[in-house]
Amino acid sequence: MSEQPVGQGVDPDFDAILNETAPDFASAEIINTWMPPDGDYTVLLLAYKAGTKLDPDNRFIWWRIDGMILAEGNPSIDKREFTVGYYTSKAIFSLKRDTAVLNGSPLLALSSAGPILAGAVGWIVNVNVRTAKAKNGNIYTNTSITEVVSKTEPVTESAIAQAPPEYVPEVATQ
Repeated sequence: MSEQPVGQGVDPDFDAILNETAPDFASAEIINTWMPPDGDYTVLLLAYKAGTKLDPDNRFIWWRIDGMILAEGNPSIDKREFTVGYYTSKAIFSLKRDTAVLNGSPLLALSSAGPILAGAVGWIVNVNVRTAKAKNGNIYTNTSITEVVSKTEPVTESAIAQAPPEYVPEVATQ
């Protein structure tokens, strides 16, 4: 490490690393971490993403679906966006539960999860939000899709079979 003043235009190593990471910064996604208070919400599913984390000691795939609360009578949360589900291949219980609700029946293959989630963008669903304290003292907000209220078009097994891979090369930051 340099013991001289560090900063842009002062330290050539700083400048070199800054230039190397500038493209990553420019393309980085701003992730909304807001979560609604505990309760049940009607939500429009807005976006789907998937990716991989490829660290040598921590490899997994992930899926994320984002939504917007539809609550005209509650302006403090109406049209607020949040992550409805963030799922990984290391902890698939909630992925299996939510995709079963979206599909109308449990999935038989993990490879069907991406097309089901992607196909649900535009649907209106009911989502339960609850906060829990883990044994280690950390507090977690959990969500579950409890019901499909309205679909834009049905997802069929043939559509799943014909769907292209939905994996976007991204690095998970969790």
